[in-house]
Amino acid sequence: MGGLVRLRSAIVILALGTILSVSPATHGQEVSPDSASQPSLENRTITEIVVRGNLRVPESTIRSYIKTSPGQPFNAEQLRSDYQSLLSSGLFSNVRLLTEPRGSDQVVVIFEVTEPPVIQEVEFVGLRSVESKELLDYLRESNLTLTAGSRLDENKLMRVENGVRQFLQLRGFPLARVTLARRPVPTNAVSLIFTIEEGPRARIGVIEFEGNTQFSDEELRDALKLTDESSFFSRLRGRNLYLEDRLEYDIRANVLPKYQSRGYIFARADKPRVELVEAGTGGLPGLRRERLEYRIAIRITEGEQFRYSGFRIEGVEKVEQDRVLSKYKAKPGDIVDFVALSSANEQVKRLYGELGFLDMDLAPQMRPQYDQKTVDVTIRIREGVRYIVRQINFSGNERTRDKVLRRELVLQEGDVFNADKLDVSLLKLSQLNFIEPLTPRDYTLSKNLTEEEVAILIRVRERDPHAVNLTGGVGGISGTYVGLNYQSRNFRGLGHTLEAQIETGSRTSNYTLALTDPHFLDTNLLLSYRVFHRRLDFDSFGLLPAQGASDIFSLFSQRSTGFQVTGSHPISNFSRLGVSYSLDTNRIYDIRDDFRSFALSQLVLLTTGGSLDEALTGILRSQITPFWTYDTRNRFFGATQGSYLMMQMPLSGGPLGGRINVGHPFFEYQRFIPDRLLTSRNTWAFRAQLQHVFAYGSLPNGTPKPVPFLERIYFGGEYNLRGFDIRSIGPVAIHQAPELDGDGNPILDPATGVPAVSQQSVTIGGDTGIVLTAEYRIPIVGPLQFTPFLDAGTSTVIRKKDLRLSGFPTANVFLLEETNNVWRMSTGAEIQFLMPVVNQPLRLILAFNPLRLNKTVRVADQNLTFREPCNNVKFSVGYSF
Repeated sequence: MGGLVRLRSAIVILALGTILSVSPATHGQEVSPDSASQPSLENRTITEIVVRGNLRVPESTIRSYIKTSPGQPFNAEQLRSDYQSLLSSGLFSNVRLLTEPRGSDQVVVIFEVTEPPVIQEVEFVGLRSVESKELLDYLRESNLTLTAGSRLDENKLMRVENGVRQFLQLRGFPLARVTLARRPVPTNAVSLIFTIEEGPRARIGVIEFEGNTQFSDEELRDALKLTDESSFFSRLRGRNLYLEDRLEYDIRANVLPKYQSRGYIFARADKPRVELVEAGTGGLPGLRRERLEYRIAIRITEGEQFRYSGFRIEGVEKVEQDRVLSKYKAKPGDIVDFVALSSANEQVKRLYGELGFLDMDLAPQMRPQYDQKTVDVTIRIREGVRYIVRQINFSGNERTRDKVLRRELVLQEGDVFNADKLDVSLLKLSQLNFIEPLTPRDYTLSKNLTEEEVAILIRVRERDPHAVNLTGGVGGISGTYVGLNYQSRNFRGLGHTLEAQIETGSRTSNYTLALTDPHFLDTNLLLSYRVFHRRLDFDSFGLLPAQGASDIFSLFSQRSTGFQVTGSHPISNFSRLGVSYSLDTNRIYDIRDDFRSFALSQLVLLTTGGSLDEALTGILRSQITPFWTYDTRNRFFGATQGSYLMMQMPLSGGPLGGRINVGHPFFEYQRFIPDRLLTSRNTWAFRAQLQHVFAYGSLPNGTPKPVPFLERIYFGGEYNLRGFDIRSIGPVAIHQAPELDGDGNPILDPATGVPAVSQQSVTIGGDTGIVLTAEYRIPIVGPLQFTPFLDAGTSTVIRKKDLRLSGFPTANVFLLEETNNVWRMSTGAEIQFLMPVVNQPLRLILAFNPLRLNKTVRVADQNLTFREPCNNVKFSVGYSF
């Protein structure tokens, strides 16, 4: 139809060019070659321009393309231009130009348009093996979407039809047929129906090589990276489908270089011979479908093996010769390795780029001696000029001040251009939490060859600096909580972070206000200030594990109030060294009567002289934490590549004052790796944590200070071992201590006259903890992500001699070895939805616990049963790491 339109257009244009100068004949006659004998129209005046045939396109829109106006003399050239403008506008399937004479010196010009039909509905019928959504997604990504209400475009319709066929071929249906039917609808509309006949599915069955003597068929098949014979793993990777262009590229890029790395520099491959043959049937009886497979034969002409007869580099003048030569390992007599040679060429280009030679050009020249099976290689280098960075500009930063971005740059104005420093600068900018990740496509170089200068323009995309984050979780017996966190990640456009957090729930509350200045007084010093108030309720499930889940009751509450100041300074592009200081008070209250002895004895440990009043008032902790971090992640949350390493050593008490003398070394490593095997959209994420806690110093009676139970290591919850409840994982001990009355005095046994002793099993927490986590993050569509995970870890007591839980000399503690150093494992999957307003993922966690504590321990004359959950379902908001 498009060809008919163009033919008709040509006829009308020719008519305009030859006969618009003659007088009209018939009333309203279309301009045509037959009117060539008519008297001239050139001396007539146009009295009116009429538009006909438009249904949806406004007449004002049509007239905007027509430059001819009433009252003007008849002008064939101008009318030809108006006609062509309307035809090329894409608004009409056809345009006719007519004239209507009036009297002896006037004429009416008529533009009669035909609008293409409007698409009312698009249907795809006949798909059986793939979802319609997959086809629609493919067409959308290929910019081949047909939408209801749009004008019918014949050319695009043809491309869509071809796109559907290509989609089916990519899914393994080479014989698929696509038929397009049109169903007219009143008011110039049409419904489009694509009928699809998939036909039999075909995958690659056999790949054979011919003429190969240096490598086996198996070795050459392994060299193919994009194409493979049908198998379970090749199906997962999408490599078992035959695509002609992909196979030919795979041979050029992967098979032939294998030969070229062994000296067969003239190896070549003929065009693959491809046969589509029947491969029998598969599936259950009655449900079997005809199956086809591709049999591919690739003929290799290996040629002869060549060695270097000579190797030299020419044109190196402005760079040290040795630095260039060190990239090449070739010497006369060696087997030619073109793969290594190409890699060395890229390294040399990188070297020159780091030294500012943007125009450097490298051209290898070969002179083969066929009779001697040798080749003389000369690397000719044209160095060009060395560029200086004249200026660096930013665009797109509407909120962020230039200096906030500029201070992250490793490459500065006035420096010699360095490609490596520019890449590092882009990564550091990407690590800002208010800038979208940058790639090399986001900068432009403008070179001034005369001045030997280069200007750099970096285009940034800002994120919304204000985030209102909703947090929360449902952990069954571990409690429920909700919270609101306001964060301005680019406060006043200065790069400061202002954060206010309010979190409350059945077991926890947390109120925090913090301000971080990453460049204090425009230096590289980071300063952070934080004030906080926290509450944590402990119940019998977490600390008294022998209690049944149905018998959970509250034991006591812990409250902490204090502040923290942190400072750090970079010591390299990606590492920082810093220190923080915090001061807080800790107290417990709302103590259950039968748990009072254990809880108060903990605090008596920390007081001077065993003062119970001081214990109830609050224990002061003064802590300093030196730390070191190394961070190459491409973003703070949801990283897809890079690594993060952190080591810190919190130390409280001693010369810092306070009552808690504890050290807590902590190590964490994270690694993010794009999955190159299946698809780079998916990401492997790994995390390892190792920590230890110890006490130092002595009590007033000379005995060593123990680690208070509030400082010990517990695991469980959606941020480490997801299938277990919060703080439920840790060794268990039997605690015996005198019973105390409301004033803290021992209660005497009426029968014996000696202090009564209570005995409880308590989850005491470990002094050493390990957590290992692996995730496979799969973006599904938009903000939806599916994440299988595996968590493993243990909390164990290593310093058994220092294990002491009471400040009373008559108290005893017995560690249950059956509960110590017990590894737990949790596996499952998360369904995450990134909520656009709060910028945090809503997480549905489905977990199964293959390793858990599930046993009965005999203690004296009593059985203690430990039953940790086999599976768990949780809702939470926030990133795991």
